[in-house]
Amino acid sequence: MGLSLGGMIAQELALKYPQRVRSLILADTTARPYSLCNCVVNAWVGMRQEDVSPETIIRSELPWLFTDKFFEKPQQVQEAIDNLLANPYPQPAYAYARQATAAAGHDSQDRITQITAPTTVLVGKEEILLPVKLSEELAKGIPNAELVLIEGGGHVSCSEIPDKFNQAVLEFLAKVEKIERRR
Repeated sequence: MGLSLGGMIAQELALKYPQRVRSLILADTTARPYSLCNCVVNAWVGMRQEDVSPETIIRSELPWLFTDKFFEKPQQVQEAIDNLLANPYPQPAYAYARQATAAAGHDSQDRITQITAPTTVLVGKEEILLPVKLSEELAKGIPNAELVLIEGGGHVSCSEIPDKFNQAVLEFLAKVEKIERRR
């Protein structure tokens, strides 16, 4: 399972080592570069390189990661900010820049037809950083993949609505288990 850049990495793993991948869950990710996302992430890279305060960076990122509904509860927003600021091991700016470069350069669009593992593509219905259309393309390109839209979710529906996200994951894993038992 991989989310966002993790989903890009998971695609590469499934393509390079298909014998090691029993099933594949790709969440809020893409098979190709997406200019809007790259533009936004490059701005975040610049902010880190210019030593903009961590709180300001986080506040600029949250609207791209969470849904409008998330922001209706100011205490919830502040808790998210506080939790992120409390990280004792924040990612260095150079590492974030390398991560952004890796994501911007990822393009498996012409190879995803080779993925053989049972696959589900999960996406928050309100995802704006990597919009639903990218997940639709991804699911369409992988043989027998299923697309699951998570109602009320954005880019980090795993955090915002974990019960719905986890339910989708568990339902997929149960299907995979049934398939495995039949073999």
